[in-house]
Amino acid sequence: MSKTPKLRFPEFSGVWEEKKLGNEFQLSSGSTPSKANKEYFNGDNYWVTSGELKKKYIKSTIDKISDNAIKECNLKKYPSGTFVIAIYGLEASGTRGSCSILKSDATISQACMAFKPKGKVSNEFLYYWYIKHGEKIGIKYAQGTKQQNLNSDLVGDIKITIPYKEEQQKIANFFSLIDKKIEKQQEKVKALKDYKKGMMQKIFSREIRFKGDNGEEYPEWEEKKLMDIAECLDNRRKPLNSNERSIIQGNIPYYGANGVVDFVNKYIFNEDIILLAEDGGNFDDFATKPIAQLVKGKSWINNHAHVLKAKYNTDFLFYSLVHKDIRKYINGTSRAKLNKSDMLDILVKMPKSLDEQVKISKFLEKIYTKLEKEQEKLDSLNEWKKGLLQQMFV
Repeated sequence: MSKTPKLRFPEFSGVWEEKKLGNEFQLSSGSTPSKANKEYFNGDNYWVTSGELKKKYIKSTIDKISDNAIKECNLKKYPSGTFVIAIYGLEASGTRGSCSILKSDATISQACMAFKPKGKVSNEFLYYWYIKHGEKIGIKYAQGTKQQNLNSDLVGDIKITIPYKEEQQKIANFFSLIDKKIEKQQEKVKALKDYKKGMMQKIFSREIRFKGDNGEEYPEWEEKKLMDIAECLDNRRKPLNSNERSIIQGNIPYYGANGVVDFVNKYIFNEDIILLAEDGGNFDDFATKPIAQLVKGKSWINNHAHVLKAKYNTDFLFYSLVHKDIRKYINGTSRAKLNKSDMLDILVKMPKSLDEQVKISKFLEKIYTKLEKEQEKLDSLNEWKKGLLQQMFV
């Protein structure tokens, strides 16, 4: 394996060194005080859980523990600047590779491991190295049957390839600037999502009403069943397994319950349709995640999404459904399912005036288009960072 990265700052040269993490860091995991003892969780000491290892820096924690908890549970308080990783539950992709740097003195749970430097590796450099390698480390080294875990012996034997401190610092500073750029874009996307959510709530609660071109008031809204305002095209759906899809790869989207699953070179629909998840949908998370999809043009739909063709205004019907609470129509316990008959009974409030439906649709479309563009910028930044991590670390 090469001991130098593919991409490097021009002022640096020479081969990077390969070191064992156990030689460069003192590794230790934390402890979890008993929740039964309420006094333990009535204190001022930060206590980090693996679920909080989502951002680069941890400034505070959800739970705070007492001095007695630290003493009686043999917990150690780690200084600000300590690098921490998740070591339990690594069978879950959302947990594998999770890491953060403490920005305040804190204790950690038994599901976390702290790295105390004793060699040549800076914690900032280590953080970005682990962002690149953490997922693979979890897959390759974690042990266990039901729950996949790491321990200090396993982690200590993992090798890291490093440059001199000056180059480490420059690399870490460079990625910190990228993170700030990503953070600003995330804030922009979040602000647009909040604005979209607020406007949709006001429009569909009729707190905001549109007027005609001459300033006239539109008639009041009416409530209709989905069967009266849309045609169900479920009989045209056709599922394809992965082998069948591999034979007809192309650029036409193949949809499932919550979005595009694959791309094929054939289609069974070539029209404006709305998809509503039949099973496995985001029914409980309707406020933040879409339960409906708007599809325009050629597409292939499998049997995990109901297919609707609006009788009046497709866009308006989509906006009416995309964040609608339809949980009372859902069946099943282990896997939520929306049966066709129940779906067609869903009640939808809508303007009597088609003109008002169009005005609402155009207004919301502008917000969605703006949000889509800003999300694409965010996705591009994340992909750019990912590519640089691959090239600038060994």
